[in-house]
Amino acid sequence: MQPYGVALDDYHALIDYTPTADALDPYRFQDQAGVVVTIDASNNVKIYNSSGKDITNKSGNNNDGKMAAAFNNAITTGETITDNREGATTGIGSIRVTDLDISVLQQAMDNGNGNGNGFNISNTIGSGSSAQTVNNLIYIVDTSAGATGTSNKRAIRLVNGSKLPDGGLTIVSGNPVYVQGDFNTGSSLPLLPGTPPLVQPPSNNAILPDPTKPTVSGYTRQPAAIVGTPSRFSLTLGRIPWPARCQLPVTPQ
Repeated sequence: MQPYGVALDDYHALIDYTPTADALDPYRFQDQAGVVVTIDASNNVKIYNSSGKDITNKSGNNNDGKMAAAFNNAITTGETITDNREGATTGIGSIRVTDLDISVLQQAMDNGNGNGNGFNISNTIGSGSSAQTVNNLIYIVDTSAGATGTSNKRAIRLVNGSKLPDGGLTIVSGNPVYVQGDFNTGSSLPLLPGTPPLVQPPSNNAILPDPTKPTVSGYTRQPAAIVGTPSRFSLTLGRIPWPARCQLPVTPQ
C-alpha cells in the first residue's frame, strides 16, 4: 500500500536514512522510531530521541537520560567481520560492523537494571484523531557506508538477543543487519564469548533438535521485526542448529 499522497517507486526509500526532511516524512522508519542512532566514518555515535534531539551525552533519571546511558553501554564500534558471500560477489568481503547488545537494552527497558524504573522507546505519528503511537522501534545506521555496497561496507550486528523487552522490538537500519547467536528464544547468555548458552531451547539440541520448539520453557516469545537494506540475502549458520542460533544478514526482498 502506497503512503497516502506520495508516489513511491522503491519501497527501499522507507528504510533509507536521510539527514533532512522530505516528502516521505513521516512514513520513513527513521521518522517513526522512538530512538535514532547514527555512526559516522570515525565511529562517532550520536543518539537522538523521537523529537530529533541529540541526547548522546544526556544524563539523569529521566527517560532521555536513561535511554542515552543504555544505548551508549549497548553499542560497540569498529568491529570487523568477513562475509564470504560478499567477497565472492564483490571481491571485498571485509565489513565494518557496529554491535548492538540487545541484552543491555532489554534489562534497562524492562526493569531499569534492577531499580524498577526502565525507560520507554516510543513515538507518536500524526495528531488528533489520526495520531498513532509506535513503540519499541529502533533505527540505527552507519552513515559512512558506500552508496553501491561495493566499498566502505558497513553493517549492524545484533548480539545477545536471546531475550527481548516486554512488548517486543523492531530494529531497522539503512545497512545490512546481522544477527549473532540466539534471538528471541529465551536462552541464557553465554558465559564466555564463542561458547553456547547453558540454557537453550529444544531446537538447539545438538543430538535431537526439535524445530517446533524454538523457545526455552517459560519464555514468552515477543513480537519482533528486523529490517536491513542490502540488495542480497546471505546466511552463515552458527555452531548451533538453525533456526535458533545463527549469524544472519536480514534484508527485504
